Amino acid sequence: MLEFDAEFLKPQIRDGFFVDATMKSMWAADMEVVARISAICEKYNIQWYAAYGTLLGAIRHEGFVPWDDDMDMWVLREGYNKLMKVLPKELPEGYLVQSCFSEEGYNQFHTCINNGRGVSIRPEWLEEYHGCPFSVAVDIFPLDYLPRNEGEAAIQKNLIEMVGRGAALADGIKDNRYNEEELKVAFAEMMEIKNYIEGFCSYQFNMQYIEDGNWRMVASDFWKCGNYIAMLYGEEDADYLVDYMDYDRFSKKHRKEYFAEAYSADFENIMIPVPCGYDEVLKMIYGNYMVPVKNWGGHEYPFYARQLRELRKIVKEKEKAADPNWKDTSDTENIFPESWLEMIQGKKVVLFEDGIPLYTEYEEAALQKLEDVLVTFKENKDKITLWWRPQRQIREALKLLSQELVERYDGIVAAYRAEAWGIYDLSLEEDRAVEKSDAYYGENNALVNRIKGTKPIMIEAII
Repeated sequence: MLEFDAEFLKPQIRDGFFVDATMKSMWAADMEVVARISAICEKYNIQWYAAYGTLLGAIRHEGFVPWDDDMDMWVLREGYNKLMKVLPKELPEGYLVQSCFSEEGYNQFHTCINNGRGVSIRPEWLEEYHGCPFSVAVDIFPLDYLPRNEGEAAIQKNLIEMVGRGAALADGIKDNRYNEEELKVAFAEMMEIKNYIEGFCSYQFNMQYIEDGNWRMVASDFWKCGNYIAMLYGEEDADYLVDYMDYDRFSKKHRKEYFAEAYSADFENIMIPVPCGYDEVLKMIYGNYMVPVKNWGGHEYPFYARQLRELRKIVKEKEKAADPNWKDTSDTENIFPESWLEMIQGKKVVLFEDGIPLYTEYEEAALQKLEDVLVTFKENKDKITLWWRPQRQIREALKLLSQELVERYDGIVAAYRAEAWGIYDLSLEEDRAVEKSDAYYGENNALVNRIKGTKPIMIEAII
């Protein structure tokens, strides 16, 4: 078991980005899982390398990229296939090895290792994973040999693109994304892809899945086929290595000598292997990789948000079971106040969310912008109701910077609430705000991804 000092697990601002204590505990849990996978790799003489954000973090930050929340690994295909066989029996009980080769219905090209399902507050779990109640995931990506012959490489890439399209169509059918006419077209295209691949390759799809309408298994079957296509060529046929999902979309390839050796790099309080050609690899993926690009809006950040909602339910059930006179008071802040209802009637509602990253990066400028925003909406309060949902840990983040910033922020909030011309919503009930708003204004974050395509979106600019 890895050791972390108390300072590591405390909230911290890194490179202008606030990392809360929960995320720190998840980082520790991530490293715990990676350490166990690494020990198995060492036992079976399998070389792995830090990949993507983990490689970038090791080189640029000597640890996690502050706005990253998981860990990635690369393994050359021969070692990858070997690892897929030994991981299920070598990892501790309760771990999940999610691969199209090991788990029926897993519909991804690569492998995902989870240390469990969902949330656990068992004392032994919390001790083992440094206080983190959530399950964490580590992604393992195979590196395959790109054939030297350009014609063969083009054919292989086309086949893998077709596999991806077939899997996407099966997923779409599974998720009921198509109307009746679209469904016929999607099914016909999926079957055309299946038949073409079977005619071109020796791979045979399982028709029973299609006949049973088990579209998750159909998608998994496509990705399994994609893995077999990816491993058609060996080292003697190639000058480059590729992660085919990256190569498929972005044509990124790496000379095989960049992975001829592994160097050790600092990563928080452990050492991890990086490819000897890490500089060229990172340039291929990120360009000028030493210039930080803060990108946390691509998915729900923090990614434990869904599990946090699950944890609150578990705690509530335990409280209820322990006390026969228990009353649920946790949702009182989620009750829709009569005053709010009056505010939104007959007016447009703009949902405004200001995020922690803006304040930790721009500090005084961000607070000035907040004041300007509130003045603008106040001037238009007869036509527009502002529904302000600040991120809940803004004060905690500002406190790490200066008490003066906290006091100024508190003053802005107090004035807004006292004047009561707009809604101030600190509740956990995000769905309600999304449903009742007509437009969004604020930071480009996960909430934007939920609203995109349904309502107007205005992204806030500080400077």
